[in-house]
Amino acid sequence: MAGKPNEVPGGAAVLRQCKNDIESGALSGAVLLFGREQYLIRSARNAIEERFVNPAVRELDLTKIEPNAFSVRSLIEQCETLPVFSEKRVVIVSDLPALEGKQAKGYGEAEEKELLEYVKSVPETTVLVFINRSVDRRSKLFKAIAKAYEFGPVERNVLDKFAARTLRPYGKTIEPAAFRLLIERTGYYPDATRKTAQREYEYTLDHLENDLLKLAGGAPGTAITEEDVDDLIGGNLETDVFRILDAAFEGKTGESLSQLRNLLRGGSVFSILALLVSQLEIMTVAKEMQEDRRSLPEMVETLGVHEYRVKKSLPLIRSHSAEHLEEVFRFALEIDRSIKTGALEGPVALELLIAQI
Repeated sequence: MAGKPNEVPGGAAVLRQCKNDIESGALSGAVLLFGREQYLIRSARNAIEERFVNPAVRELDLTKIEPNAFSVRSLIEQCETLPVFSEKRVVIVSDLPALEGKQAKGYGEAEEKELLEYVKSVPETTVLVFINRSVDRRSKLFKAIAKAYEFGPVERNVLDKFAARTLRPYGKTIEPAAFRLLIERTGYYPDATRKTAQREYEYTLDHLENDLLKLAGGAPGTAITEEDVDDLIGGNLETDVFRILDAAFEGKTGESLSQLRNLLRGGSVFSILALLVSQLEIMTVAKEMQEDRRSLPEMVETLGVHEYRVKKSLPLIRSHSAEHLEEVFRFALEIDRSIKTGALEGPVALELLIAQI
């Protein structure tokens, strides 16, 4: 249920369903809240707590078990304890390795079997809530939990409302073109070529909220513009990679290498490499399509990437031949292999790639 803006249901629809289940009584026993959108998971968790736990006895009827304190026996003891003055006792287990298909200390075959049996018979007086960012759908525990809610990216119209609601207390709005630029630049809806690179820095509603607050505090006017987004939203890995390529293709090799070294101080070699390779591929294909007189919308549709990435490519490829771009892209693939096989150290290999441009 996650990944593309037009998938149904999106994260907001899942949250609505979860809250409906809470109010109607359909949510009981063992449930799982998982996915990329921790912002939505917090909302679902809070709804469960507010529905079932009396605030006056919160410390008694709400138990949170962290991974380092988890044991099947202690979980069962907590779940079997009757609530004091609440409708139900709520037991929350966070980041359980078993849901990711991983081994953990003190969790062997016997414990696994015991937990698998127990999640099917949690007493009606308890709601057992598992919360994980990622899960292995093949794991036995995942399959044993009857009620699971996956919180992926929210629908685009909900994202617009989220931005408006975040900015309203500050007397700000954001122009549609500026918001599109922000979303394209930050990659809230990552395209297929960016998935590998974005794995380590996936952009979520929490990040978006922080960026909107930064814009609200820094934009001079009441309406946030594209220029404001350009000026105030920096530090995004994709944007930094674009700047490195801009300088390299403009013949400013020294400046490009300096930017690369700065980025390597705090960034992952593999994330930087993946973005460089995917952007060079886009540039190579876009050049061929440009020579065939294909339009920008056709390029975007064929490449299956955000329009912003294609737009960033066009000024650079005009002054370079298709042959040169193809040569650079092939060299990038060789660099990729060299790094992954250990033939070259990552930073050295990336500098070789920039020098080749």
